[in-house]
Amino acid sequence: MKQLDIINFLRGYSIFTIVLMHLLQSYPIPSGLMKASSFGGAGVHVFILCNGFGLYLSYLNKPLSYQAFLKKRFGRIYWPMAIVCLVTSCWMLYQGQEVLMPLLGNLFLFKMFVPELESSMGGQMWFISTIIQFYIAWPLIVKLININRGGYWIALFISLSWATIVGISGLSEERVWNSFFLQYLWEFCLGMKLAELYRERPSSLDIPKWKYLVPTCVTAMAMTGIMGWAGFP
Repeated sequence: MKQLDIINFLRGYSIFTIVLMHLLQSYPIPSGLMKASSFGGAGVHVFILCNGFGLYLSYLNKPLSYQAFLKKRFGRIYWPMAIVCLVTSCWMLYQGQEVLMPLLGNLFLFKMFVPELESSMGGQMWFISTIIQFYIAWPLIVKLININRGGYWIALFISLSWATIVGISGLSEERVWNSFFLQYLWEFCLGMKLAELYRERPSSLDIPKWKYLVPTCVTAMAMTGIMGWAGFP
């Protein structure tokens, strides 16, 4: 179906922009290009929204028990991540770097609570922690989104409150705090609400005509660029 093709495209596009951003920022490039490449960070938000959409649409079509859900979803992320970490640890050993705690932290998942370990095997590895946190909290999130008329707004309030607390506490630069799943709960739940809307009335998510879509995309990209130049994360 067209809408699901769009979701798959958005997932792939967001992954591409994130990878491109990390690739460019690993090299000495002009400051202007460095700021422009940060646009790829928006892919994280798009991916989380699409993840909420896909997970909840699948749940609505075929509800799974919590155990079955974790087995199906957790395994898809954990085992590839574990293989990557094992290969990375071999390279780290070759480079003479400390391996034991970073490897254990990633394999046993406690690195998501230890700032020094959160990005120990690559700056991109924080995202695995965030997605796994969503999986662990899945039953609670489903209950939250099903609160009559108020579930999404509660999720938005939780995310805003978490971001405020982290900012006031001076922890906004710590990955374990600024990338905790509550930070992104509102957009994950927005994806769930879109899945609910799509299931009830698929035509409601028809893609707008290009004459509406293109100006909207250009405007959104321009606003993102302006915020980046202004110093917003």
